[in-house]
Amino acid sequence: MMVCPVSYHDDVPDEPDEPDKPGEPGEPGGGRGDRVASAVDRRAVMAGLAGAGCVLAWPTADTLGRSDVDGVRRRLVQRSDAYARADPEAWTAAGGSGFAAMQTLGVERLRYERVRAASGRVWARTAYRFGGFDVSPAGVDQAWAREGARSVRRVGGVAAPWEWPGVSARRGTGLLVGVGRPSVLDEASRLAEGAAQEVAAAFGTAPVRPVVLLPPDGAAFAAASGVAEGGAAAVTVGPVRDGRATGCDRVVLHPSVWGELVSEGRRVVLTHELAHLALRRDTSGVSPRWLEEGLCEHVAYAASTLPAAVIAAQMKPSMARTSRGPTPRPGARAASSPNAPARRSWSRSPAPYRPTRRSLACSRGRPASRSSCVAIRDGTCAIW
Repeated sequence: MMVCPVSYHDDVPDEPDEPDKPGEPGEPGGGRGDRVASAVDRRAVMAGLAGAGCVLAWPTADTLGRSDVDGVRRRLVQRSDAYARADPEAWTAAGGSGFAAMQTLGVERLRYERVRAASGRVWARTAYRFGGFDVSPAGVDQAWAREGARSVRRVGGVAAPWEWPGVSARRGTGLLVGVGRPSVLDEASRLAEGAAQEVAAAFGTAPVRPVVLLPPDGAAFAAASGVAEGGAAAVTVGPVRDGRATGCDRVVLHPSVWGELVSEGRRVVLTHELAHLALRRDTSGVSPRWLEEGLCEHVAYAASTLPAAVIAAQMKPSMARTSRGPTPRPGARAASSPNAPARRSWSRSPAPYRPTRRSLACSRGRPASRSSCVAIRDGTCAIW
């Protein structure tokens, strides 16, 4: 048996390596007929090989080559160019979707970077900015496959926020991008506004302009934050360079845990995370983690009406986990898979205590079993 490798995917061969000249693709005299004829000839050759007993070896997960990567790269460039021109028809023709959602969210400077083959797929970093909020590009790693002559489709990786079904935005001092009932999004946006003012007053600095994400479910939270589901109400993530945030941080809320919180708990969570944003913006270098976390907790609880004993009981386990000596605040994240950011360091802040309906009921003396309490001080039960 003879095996014949085939490096050809589409019915119509790729466009030339050089960019198309204006007006050429699909127009008379633009070379389209020659390429179609070439495709017919190629199919005839392959049919002859198959008839001669040659087993055609089509590209597999282990045989992606430069032509596959270059083919995806060209199509992604066409997509980004269509978006830059605000041309929804060209965007859709290039396999794009969610154009209206992207415009609503204020997505700007879309581009596709670091196109490469890895793990049997062609990957690219989808870089973008939320206009008026990001000062450097954010991004997600996504896997792509060619589809037809000029189109690509996403086949893996992390969904960008505009790809979340039913996503919408709220704007103010910050930007809230999320999925949920309008009342939930409105409240989260309002609490973020208040938290930004609390942090500014505490630190004596300009208010942060947070980008807060409320994903549709726990899986989307884990993908957007890089943190496995484990009860965290929120996490702050973003690239850092030379010990300082680059200016595209995200506060990612866990939708299920967020839904369990009372308004006071939500305020505490957001104030804590926005305190991290202010520290990441205005400081750099190595600091004891217990100091940073303690400072964020202090700011978060400064306006709280909870009893001091309850607050102290909740903070103790968190402080114990962060009191193991000075560590670089921007923790390194290994780029060991296509979904991990390359050549950048990311930092995350652990979630603070979050008062839930149940924990507040406990702290006010209403029934709760001792086994369900995380801490008991002076007969006061606290749960998180």
